[in-house]
Amino acid sequence: MRKLILFILLVAAASIIQNTQLFSVYGIKPDITLVVLLTAIPFVTNFLDYLILVFSAGILLQAPAGFLIVSSAAYFIGRRLIWRQSLNNAILIISATIVFYLLSAPLFLYKNWNVVLAEIIYNLILGGVFYFILWPKRNHI
Repeated sequence: MRKLILFILLVAAASIIQNTQLFSVYGIKPDITLVVLLTAIPFVTNFLDYLILVFSAGILLQAPAGFLIVSSAAYFIGRRLIWRQSLNNAILIISATIVFYLLSAPLFLYKNWNVVLAEIIYNLILGGVFYFILWPKRNHI
């Protein structure tokens, strides 16, 4: 229960920060909330608890359905990936960002692929930071 409360606070903080320009670099904003949700997958063993996190983020962000679908599907995909958790996290971040854009704004993905690529790199950096903070004593590489 403590872990769930911690992740709810993390998701809430990420959602609030995402609605600001705080992490914007040259007009590129990372999807901090999605990255936090994806990084939380190994820690949240119950899907209903994860769904609480996803819907909390959806309410705070007023997120489109694509966000909810991608975040929820990533839970099951993340549980099936067979590599090290750090690599699984990176693969989930890359694929979830692409699929989110495919569902919510496919034309933006096509016309502004360089912006999406920069956002993926930014998301990967933040995902790595969150991962190393949450898994301090694990073998990461």
